[in-house]
Amino acid sequence: MHAIGFDFGSVYTKAVLLDADRNVDLICYAKKGFDDRKAIDNFFEQVALRLPGARFYAGAAGIDAGRSGGLLAVNAIISIAEGIGKLHPGARSIIEIGGHTSKFIVFGDDGAVSDFSTNDACAAGTGSFLEQQSRRLNIDIGELSRLSTTAARDATIAGRCSVFAKSDMIHLQQRGTSIEEICYGLCIAIARNALATLLRGGEPLSPVVIAGGCARNEGILRAFAEMLAGQGDCKPVRSAYPGLEGAAGAAIVAAASGGETHTLEDLRRSVLAALMSASWKRATPRAAASCCLERA
Repeated sequence: MHAIGFDFGSVYTKAVLLDADRNVDLICYAKKGFDDRKAIDNFFEQVALRLPGARFYAGAAGIDAGRSGGLLAVNAIISIAEGIGKLHPGARSIIEIGGHTSKFIVFGDDGAVSDFSTNDACAAGTGSFLEQQSRRLNIDIGELSRLSTTAARDATIAGRCSVFAKSDMIHLQQRGTSIEEICYGLCIAIARNALATLLRGGEPLSPVVIAGGCARNEGILRAFAEMLAGQGDCKPVRSAYPGLEGAAGAAIVAAASGGETHTLEDLRRSVLAALMSASWKRATPRAAASCCLERA
C-alpha cells in the first residue's frame, strides 16, 4: 500500500507520495501563502489520477496530534531521521537547516537516533535568514546560490543576528567587497552558526547528510564542505530531497505502524483542518507564495 506524508513547516508546506516499496514517487513543495492549499490540491489530483480509489497510510510532521486533523502526528526529529534513513542508508549524522529552525541528529550503530540537538529559539542562521539577506542584496535566493559558488573567498559576516549581518553587509559594500564574496560569506555564516550551536564544537559522524531546504543551495553545500574539511574524512552529502525528509519520514512511520488507512477525500479534509490550524501558521508576512509539484 502507498503512503503519503506531510510536513507543515514554518515556511513551506510539503507532501510526499511513497510507493509500496517506500520510494519517493511524487512530491509537493509549496511556500506558505495564498497558494499552498492550491498546490496541495494539485498534489491530490495527481495522486488520484495515478491511484484512483486507493487507500493510503498517512502521517504528518510539524504539527501536534491535537491539531493534525486525524493524521498520524510524527515527531520532527523522528520524521527527519526516518526520512534520511530511507533516502541515505548508512548515514551516521544529519545537519538539517530549515526555514526557521535547525537540527543535528546522530545515529547509533543500530541505526536508531542516539542523540540530537535543536536550535529553534532564533531564525538567524536558517533559511529565512538567508532569504532576508538576499532581499537586502536585491537578488533572489537562486542567484545567491549561484554567486556563492563563484566567490574566491568568503566575506566575514555575522550569522547569529540579522541586525549584525545587515551592519556587516553595509560595511562590506562600502568597502567595495564583491557581491560573490558577500553571498558566500552568508553561506559560511550559516554553516559556522550551525556547527557552533548544534554541534558545540564537536565533529559530526561521517557520512553526514546536509538536509532541509537550505541543502538546495550550492553555497551552503560548499560552506559545509569547507568548514568540515579539517575533520578527518568527514565529507557532507546533500540530501536526495532537501526539505522533504520530514514528509517522507512521516509517511514511513505511518506505514510501519500498520494503523488506519485513508481515502484521498479523508486526506483532503484532514489536511484542510491542519492548514487552518493556527498552531503552525508562523510564516513571515513577506513570504511570497510559490510551489513545486514534481514526479520524483
